[in-house]
Amino acid sequence: MRYDQEAYMRKYGSGVIWSFAPKTDATLIVIVLFGLMNLFSWYAQKNKWDNVANRLVKAAAEEWSPSQGGSPESKALREHALEILAEREEKSSESEQSNGTAAKKSKAKKLSGKEKKKQETEALLPILRELVDEMHDFGGGFHKPTWRDLMVVNLAKFPIKVAVGTAWEIKYYARRFSGKELNDEEKEVLTERAVGPVAWDIASEESRDAMIKRELWIRDNLLEWKEEEEIKNLSSSEQKAIRKAQKAEKKKKV
Repeated sequence: MRYDQEAYMRKYGSGVIWSFAPKTDATLIVIVLFGLMNLFSWYAQKNKWDNVANRLVKAAAEEWSPSQGGSPESKALREHALEILAEREEKSSESEQSNGTAAKKSKAKKLSGKEKKKQETEALLPILRELVDEMHDFGGGFHKPTWRDLMVVNLAKFPIKVAVGTAWEIKYYARRFSGKELNDEEKEVLTERAVGPVAWDIASEESRDAMIKRELWIRDNLLEWKEEEEIKNLSSSEQKAIRKAQKAEKKKKV
């Protein structure tokens, strides 16, 4: 029977040459998948923060104008970085003078304006990265990941968010049906919804008050505000041209 495989199969059956692998514990599979999903949610949040941080560093380093995507935050960040760079260069020059290396430096080749700009940008980049790394929250959900961003935490908080949101909506529409005017809380919530969480979070208290006064939950007011915000991001020459065109249009209407 050693050489007669058919006779061997007839006597012992096919089960002797293969068998089922032991079943994987379902609990272990669930735990692994749950862990992977929590890890993914953590890295997704980190990627959101990284995208904003990298853009802010680039805007500050390359001195972007509003039309290029620059902002008051990137401008302030660059100015802060330049102050730190000046302090470090001053300390470095003092150290070189004490070591007698300043004379050698003065004989070095003079750099063109473009080369100086490039050198300054390269020197600013690590400083900008250090400063931005200290900014844990940019607002609008763009923050460094914490345990609160894990999927298990968000799942636990989801029913509470739904309950609170539903209660607010019921109260809001009940007040509307009764003919009552909007209160301060409702105006704030409606304005945040209109402009978006990012614009609302980064706005100062004065800017928020101005938004609320303009009643941006009304569509026409919101469109006018958005147009003004877009104009702010244009270059000064483009802004002047638009203002000139707007004045000419007003005169025609008069």
